[in-house]
Amino acid sequence: MRNILCIVCNNIESGGVEKYLINAYKNANLEKSKITILIPGKVLYEPYFQELTELNCELVELNLNGDGLLRTLKLILNLNEFMRQKKYDVVHINTGNLSVETASLLIAKHNKIPIRVAHSHSTVYKKSLLHESIRTLLRRSINNSSTVKLACSLSAAKSLFGEEHSDEVQIAKNGIEVKCFSFNPIVREDIRKQYGWNGKYVIGSIGRLAEEKNFDFLIRIFKRVHTLKVNAILAIIGDGKQHEQLERLCADR
Repeated sequence: MRNILCIVCNNIESGGVEKYLINAYKNANLEKSKITILIPGKVLYEPYFQELTELNCELVELNLNGDGLLRTLKLILNLNEFMRQKKYDVVHINTGNLSVETASLLIAKHNKIPIRVAHSHSTVYKKSLLHESIRTLLRRSINNSSTVKLACSLSAAKSLFGEEHSDEVQIAKNGIEVKCFSFNPIVREDIRKQYGWNGKYVIGSIGRLAEEKNFDFLIRIFKRVHTLKVNAILAIIGDGKQHEQLERLCADR
């Protein structure tokens, strides 16, 4: 039996990393694998908890409080204890936090976990001279401590591992079950009628309302679209930290 430890970013929410893991595990042969998902926070989205549980994944909530450096230190201490007590064959890190990613890999290496997977799901990091200097140092450690490098795209690979290491990265695209999104003319008409969209040119976007999804850019671009096509409307479906900010941006437009 292969023991796999998967570390996620913060909470289990209705996010892309969680959905990626569900789709990957659904289509993998896990008969000889035992997967433990370590959650620094807690489960906030019950449907994903149910799906992962049905796939025989064990979900462990650390329920860490606080924010910033103190919370990161708590997580590092918990990770070391967690990896020390249990013998894992693989650690798969999906945190999106450079300091946590670095610490997780170093702790896994210290605890002699042979396969250490660093996985980049995004290209969004703070951009300043200080942050870039810190990222350069952490990136060196990530490249030295990981045995497998994964990314959802070439841009994400360069963002986490650096351009000079991008050829070492395996691109693992975010596969989806396309049948769930097949065009259905009956559903289309029902939805358009329900929301009063008949006769409208509808541009829709679904996702978590977060910086990395770039909804503010979509809203700004839509202003130009609307001048060219006056019956156009923009429908954004989702929730997240930027909800109120994006509502204000829409109102200003």
